[in-house]
Amino acid sequence: MEILATILTILFIIDCVLLILIVLLQSGRSAGLGTFGGSSNTILGASSADVLTKITVGLAAGFMLLALSLAFIKSRQYARPVLEENKATQQLTPVEEVPSQENKKENPSSP
Repeated sequence: MEILATILTILFIIDCVLLILIVLLQSGRSAGLGTFGGSSNTILGASSADVLTKITVGLAAGFMLLALSLAFIKSRQYARPVLEENKATQQLTPVEEVPSQENKKENPSSP
């Protein structure tokens, strides 16, 4: 389970970095690239905005899936030792016998 968590963490970091880069590559909705001598889609190709949008959606979906998977794996990984530790302490805890009122009457020297 530890190897799977490590692999998912590495994929999560790669996904985060790629998502940041792709979002930064996109231009704003109102920001046209007319200063470069053309419309907003001609620098990177005619349909670059559509491609970047699709890549962004894919990376965002991967981000969510990886985040949920890592949360599920890590919660199960750390929950088991706590539960096992509780069972161990419950079994090892000795039960002390409380003296009853009758024992105190019979043996007045004890406090």
